[in-house]
Amino acid sequence: MQGTGSQREKAIELSSPSAIYDAISQQLTKVIDSTSADSSAPELKEVSQKTRSQLQELQQSLQNQLSELQSNAEWDTFTIAFYGETGAGKSTLIETLRILLDEPTKKATQKVFKASYSGYVDAQSALTHLQQSIEESTLKMNELEEQLKAIDDNHEKSRRELEAEYQEIEASLQPELEKLGTSLESKEQVVRELSQKEQQFTSAIHNKRQQASLWQKLILLFKKLPEEVELMSLQNKLTETTQQVDATRQQFNAQQSKNEHIQQERAKKLDGLQRKTRDAKSELLSQKAAIEAQQRAFFDEEQQLEASLEEKHAELVNSADGEIIGNGQPDFTKQTQRYDFTVNGQPFALLDVPGIEGKEGQVVHEIEKAVQTAHAVFYVTNKPAPPQTGDNERKGTLEKIKLHLGAQTEVWTVFNKKVTNPKYTLKNRPLLSDDEKASLLTLEDTMREHLGSHFQSAISLSALPAFLASTDCLEPNSENEKRREKCLQAFSESELIDASKIHAFIDKLKLELLPNSQAKIQQSNFYKAKLAVDNTTDALDVLSDTFSTLTDELNSTQNSSQHQLKTSFSALQKRLHSRGESMLQRFSRRARQSTYEAIEKDISNDAFKQALKTAIKTEQDVLNQKLPDAMEHEIKRFQEDVADILKRFEEQTQELSNISEQLSSSKLDEKLNLKIKIDNGINVTGLVASVIGGLVSAPFTGGAGLYFVIASAAGVVVSVAKAVASFFSTSYKMSQQRKSTDENLHKVMEQLKQSLADNLDNAISEMKSIVKDLDNALENPTKQAKRRHQMIQQASGRLKTLSNQVNALGVI
Repeated sequence: MQGTGSQREKAIELSSPSAIYDAISQQLTKVIDSTSADSSAPELKEVSQKTRSQLQELQQSLQNQLSELQSNAEWDTFTIAFYGETGAGKSTLIETLRILLDEPTKKATQKVFKASYSGYVDAQSALTHLQQSIEESTLKMNELEEQLKAIDDNHEKSRRELEAEYQEIEASLQPELEKLGTSLESKEQVVRELSQKEQQFTSAIHNKRQQASLWQKLILLFKKLPEEVELMSLQNKLTETTQQVDATRQQFNAQQSKNEHIQQERAKKLDGLQRKTRDAKSELLSQKAAIEAQQRAFFDEEQQLEASLEEKHAELVNSADGEIIGNGQPDFTKQTQRYDFTVNGQPFALLDVPGIEGKEGQVVHEIEKAVQTAHAVFYVTNKPAPPQTGDNERKGTLEKIKLHLGAQTEVWTVFNKKVTNPKYTLKNRPLLSDDEKASLLTLEDTMREHLGSHFQSAISLSALPAFLASTDCLEPNSENEKRREKCLQAFSESELIDASKIHAFIDKLKLELLPNSQAKIQQSNFYKAKLAVDNTTDALDVLSDTFSTLTDELNSTQNSSQHQLKTSFSALQKRLHSRGESMLQRFSRRARQSTYEAIEKDISNDAFKQALKTAIKTEQDVLNQKLPDAMEHEIKRFQEDVADILKRFEEQTQELSNISEQLSSSKLDEKLNLKIKIDNGINVTGLVASVIGGLVSAPFTGGAGLYFVIASAAGVVVSVAKAVASFFSTSYKMSQQRKSTDENLHKVMEQLKQSLADNLDNAISEMKSIVKDLDNALENPTKQAKRRHQMIQQASGRLKTLSNQVNALGVI
């Protein structure tokens, strides 16, 4: 184990086997605490804390796993989980075992079923008898309906015949009645017209008599008016016509009375027919009413019996064998069901686990709880072939088995052969074909490859025929009852059970799984706890390897960047010296040229003195102006080089960090989300700015140093200039002035060069300190990765020791 070296891990002591979880938790705390010592390097304190935080995340993840294991662990009863694909027949197999091994709750439900079945049969018999009575009364009712219909039909026939007879009589009388009516109406019209004329004549006569003179009135006493004569004739005609009307009316009334008599006679006959029909139906209707009352009573009783039968049937459904068996729909079993057994005094439990091929997201927690509780697992499948693998988007059955059952110490495969018609599949032939046997060998190899020595072997059986043969407590008229009846046409119950190989499975359960169960319980629970620790150790090993590789890669990147930085800084120094020398030479050359031009004008010594001072002063100003710009240009170039070096280093460091994180994530459990991020320690903008700040403040960028050198040089010029004899020839004077110029400029250049060299040395010395800081900063990522690798490696070593101790405690 890596770490302190001198410290030896104290062995775990348990007050009871179930205390293993608390013991591991205590050891975990010690492991994390052992990483809490501060690093001697201040810059690594933060990364040490980050690494410790990462280890604490792993500790919390492991602690959560241990809490789940502790919560779901079973320490008293040996527990077997039936695990597998949806529709593989896990529940069918468990239900058969419940029946054959006399599981207590199954015996209780069968007792309820048999009691309910007796009442169900009685209710069914009573309902059948009642339905026969209802059918008989319905037949009688139908007969009465037919008789009533015959009477109604005869009545309707007689009524139509009677109606037809009287319609014919009325039709023969109707023309005469209409003729008399028309004649009466015509004569009554004549009477009305004559009466109107009578009124007119009477009115006219009255008017003429009123208007007549006395003489005319005397004459009218003896002579009638013409109108009076005509009125008398009209009145006679009116009297005659009125008499004709009365005679015709009498004829019309007599004819109408005859018609009414005939109608009364028809109505009387119809009424007699109706009474006859009513009398004929009265007895039948009485019988019908009695039957209807009887049927209402029958129907009420039928509803009561049907309700009772439905209630009994519901009791049978709830207590019938096979209730836990799926109906072919996905995820019929959504929660794990536990069933407790005792065989030969040995208690054990079976867990019916939800299928792993349905809507797994809805039941995954139930599956995980069940496999954490179980001490052995039967992987049930109805295919004699290795489980399918998945793809990038979906886990296959094999991946799920490895995920769920990897922590099991004892795993078996149960090949539950699907048999729908035993007569053609099991009659006088073995359960497995040669091809199925060969496929099962491949399945065993695949399971052993992924589960190791914890995988035992494959067991073959056919659960559905065994179930159908083992019970008669089946829902009446159900598919299972029909299947049982069909099976028992070709097999006896015992023959079908033997052909299904269920007894061989039970024998294996008794002889191989249950013996030494208490030791197996401890071994299983300890192994799961150990595997939880191992999973964390594996994660740490992945991280350790990742940081080890990352340290090497970062070191290579660091060396490359440091070399580039050193090369760039060396180039800067050369450029600064070269640029400074070049500008001093320009200063000397231009000052000499300016002074020589003045000397050529045959100037006096005083004028020469002034010209030299002016030339030096002028070029000094130019030098003071251009030297900082020239130096700044080189500095900016170096700034860009440094920024580029640091930026590439930052990008490479980040890329290495990201690649390492991706590689480690692909190897870690998907539930772990551990970051590999390395702080590269490089603040490109800040560090480059510090470089520029140091260089800008350097003394060679123009200032008092150069001014001092120039002023001293001017003093030298004055003293030499006075020493030149004015009486010499002009050419000699000019040569002496040029000589004095060269000597003074040489002295000035020597002082300027020395000043430049001193200033550059000072500036470069300061820059070396800054570049050293950069160099150190480039080492930070490597130091961080190395520190994290050391801490994780130390924690991994301690956890491996803890795993070995847990393993030693759980060995049978």
